[in-house]
Amino acid sequence: MRYVLLLVTVLLFSSCVPQPVTPVVVLKYPDTWTPAPTATNTPPLPTATLVVQHTPGPTPTRDPNLRILPSVPPSGIGVWLDTTTLSADMLQLIAPRAQIVVTNGVITATQSANSSVLLGIDASKPNDLNPTLLSRFDGVLLDDANDLGADALSSLSSRIAPRLLLRSIEIPQAIAANAVTQTMTLGKGIDGVCYCNFLKAPNSQPDQFGTEAEWLHDVQTLAALSSNPNAVILTATRFPDDSAKDFDLMQGWLDYALSSYLLGMHNTHTFFGFQGKGAQDFMAAQGIVAKIGRPLGELFHTNGLYQRRFTRGLALVNPTNETRAFAPSRSYVNINTAPIPQIKMPPHSGLILLLAR
Repeated sequence: MRYVLLLVTVLLFSSCVPQPVTPVVVLKYPDTWTPAPTATNTPPLPTATLVVQHTPGPTPTRDPNLRILPSVPPSGIGVWLDTTTLSADMLQLIAPRAQIVVTNGVITATQSANSSVLLGIDASKPNDLNPTLLSRFDGVLLDDANDLGADALSSLSSRIAPRLLLRSIEIPQAIAANAVTQTMTLGKGIDGVCYCNFLKAPNSQPDQFGTEAEWLHDVQTLAALSSNPNAVILTATRFPDDSAKDFDLMQGWLDYALSSYLLGMHNTHTFFGFQGKGAQDFMAAQGIVAKIGRPLGELFHTNGLYQRRFTRGLALVNPTNETRAFAPSRSYVNINTAPIPQIKMPPHSGLILLLAR
C-alpha cells in the first residue's frame, strides 16, 4: 500500500513540471493583402484556368442589313481589278492581290476570299438586275452614269441595299480640285466613285503626259474625293488595247500612276487601278505589293519632286519635263531591296522606296 501511494505522488508531481514544446513554423502573409489570407504552413495552390474548347462551325450568315466597305490592307496599297479584260492566266496571278474585283457577271474562284466583288453594268441597263444575280455580289459599279439623275441613283441604291453602289465619273480639268466634292457630290445612296481619268484621258496614247499643273490637279482631286472617310474611291488610269506593246513605257506609267495614287489617297477605302487590255498585266509587278505602310502627313515639294512619307517608306513623283536628282537624308532601298544612295528621276516618273532595315 505504501508503494502505491508513493507512485501516485510521483506521477502527480511530474505532471506539474513544464514539458519541452516542439516549435511549428507558420507562414504569415503581409497585412496589405486584401482580403488577408488564412495563415497556413503550405503555399497556396496556383489559380485554376478555365479552358473552353471551340468546335469550328459553319461560317456566320451575312447580316442582310450590313453595308461592308472594302478596306486597303495594312501595307498601304489597295488594288481593284476589272476582270473582263484579263486573260485566264493573268487572272490566276493577279486576282488574289485585289481587294475589289469588278466583273460582268462571272465570279472567279481565283480571287481573294476577303475581296469584295462588284457587278459592273451599263447605267442604261439598270433593269437587268434581279435579286438572284445581286445575291452573288457585294455591290454594283455603274458605267456611264453621268446622265442618270439623283432620283434614279437614289432609287437604284434603295433597290440593291445593303450592297454598295458606285458610279464611274470623269472629272474635267476645268473643275477646281478643292471644289470637286461640292460640284460632283456622291449623291444620296452613292457609296463611292471610279475616278476613271486619273492622270490621263482613257483614249490618249501612252507617250502623252499632262503638264505638272494637270498632274497636281488630279492628285489633289483624288485627295478631295478620298477625304470622305466613308467613300469608296477607285482610281483608273486607262489605256487603249494596243498600249502594252511598249513594255518600258507601260512599266514607267505604272510606277508613275502608282506613286501618284500614294501621294493623293487619304482614307482606307481608296484603291489603285491600271486598266486596258494588256495594261492590267502590269499589275503583277512587285511594286503593287510593296509594304510601304500608312501615310505620315500630306505630300510636300522639295528638290524639284513631290514626295510623301510613309511609316515604312517614301513615295516620289516627278511630273515635270526635266530630270531631278538628289541624295536622300535617310537610308532607303528600292522594291528589290537594293540600296539607293542617290535618287535620279527622269521626267514623268514615279518611285517607291522602302526604309532600309
